[in-house]
Amino acid sequence: MTVEAVNRRILRERALLEQARLRDLSSLLGEAMVAKRLGPGVTTALLQLVHQQDAAFSTLLGDDGEPTWTGLRERIRTGDRVLSECLAVVAGAFARPIPPIEAACAEAEALTTELYALTRIAADHSVIPADAECVSPASSVVRRRFPDHGIWDIPLIAHEFGHLVARDLLDVDPVSGDTSRPLAELLAGRKRQMAELASDVFAVYVLGPAYVLTLVLHRMDPTARAISYDDATHPGDASRVSAVLHALELLGASDIPIRRGQYDFLITELTKWWMEAQKTAPSEARLDDMAAARVHADAQKVWVRLASSRLAESQYLSFPRARTMADDLRNGRTASCAGASCRDVLNAAWLVRFRSWRDGIDTPDRFVAWARTQLIEIKECGTT
Repeated sequence: MTVEAVNRRILRERALLEQARLRDLSSLLGEAMVAKRLGPGVTTALLQLVHQQDAAFSTLLGDDGEPTWTGLRERIRTGDRVLSECLAVVAGAFARPIPPIEAACAEAEALTTELYALTRIAADHSVIPADAECVSPASSVVRRRFPDHGIWDIPLIAHEFGHLVARDLLDVDPVSGDTSRPLAELLAGRKRQMAELASDVFAVYVLGPAYVLTLVLHRMDPTARAISYDDATHPGDASRVSAVLHALELLGASDIPIRRGQYDFLITELTKWWMEAQKTAPSEARLDDMAAARVHADAQKVWVRLASSRLAESQYLSFPRARTMADDLRNGRTASCAGASCRDVLNAAWLVRFRSWRDGIDTPDRFVAWARTQLIEIKECGTT
């Protein structure tokens, strides 16, 4: 055989081997115990994804032409992502019943169940463990980082849910019947960083200060770059802080006097803390006025799309209830949870913690236990 013929043979064999990996994965997903653990919806979604990649390899190997190294490389990269995604979902589903993981996922599931009810975004309700919060684009399964910081990190689930909303939010004009995808259309052609910022804004829109407190105090680094490089997946930390604080301002800009400006004290305190933390940060960690204005403009665009969509009534508007619950807890009274949502519980718990820090004391463990109990009770009441 000529060298050229050997090269073609090697290319073809490599492509066939990669296709065989996908078919092995398809067989795994078809196993009864795996399909039972994943559930029919997730199993079907993953199988469709695998079959699409299998078909792509078949096209690559078709009679119309020989595979090239460039074409094979792209197919392998995509196939590897599919394999990684599917195996991560399978591993998470099988790890879920382990008691500590089950408890953590059940708490997060209380919030996802509530968000599904609010948004009517069709997706799987289950939560599985992972090494970082994320959402599976193939199966719409939300993952909770395990272990994490307990109930204080649950609000981050709202950000992951925001990715599903950005993809699937559909508005239908009641008169003309015309349809639109408000967030998908806004994000089309934009960098991935914009999609992450949109998910941040959505999380503030539906969850309020609990998300802002979690993101700013638990995950953002005051010394990190304020503006990410173009190929980064997320905006810079200072950019995200600026975006969520602006979104919290928008949430507090209510026409109802009792609600207007109700988050000002939190915005002020968080801004002071962030500025103090940045005193010794390098210059690239700080967001200048022009960059902040651009971030605010992007956040405003997302907010307007949400507020003018069918999610207009999904805004978090029951903060006064959360504040009352927090006051009762701090004063040793039994906090009334009648009519409360998971969002109220998370906001009440964060308010107690934030005020405890402000007063120089640790958050008592009984508040954490209270929040965990309430989340599960609300979830169970909502699913019975």
